[in-house]
Amino acid sequence: MAIDFSKNGSWTLKPVSSDLVKNDLKDMLASGETLLLTAQAAREFVVFTGKRVMVLDVQGITGSRKSITSLPYSRVQYFSVRTPGFGELIPESELQLVFFGGYTAKFAFKGNIDIEKLTAAVAAQVL
Repeated sequence: MAIDFSKNGSWTLKPVSSDLVKNDLKDMLASGETLLLTAQAAREFVVFTGKRVMVLDVQGITGSRKSITSLPYSRVQYFSVRTPGFGELIPESELQLVFFGGYTAKFAFKGNIDIEKLTAAVAAQVL
């Protein structure tokens, strides 16, 4: 199922190397904007930068067609975070962003990620 930001959604993601998306996003990044976390859900990549969350949707049989959606943190009304518990075999954390207008995006991360660093980036743009 493709990630669709036109309706509320929840996605389970696994962290992957940012090298997988750097070439596709290089022309869309603002000056000084850095990639904090890249995660994957099926064929889609979700990229969290210091300023926004972006989705790179790989389309078609060959994957040569791509769609990119960008949601700036400045449009987030509030957010919540859940950190992994002690001793979890597969660490799981969660970030929920609620945008002005009521749209909610919930991201569940399977694996080790720096959720505190990601939350700090969101907070810096929201607060």
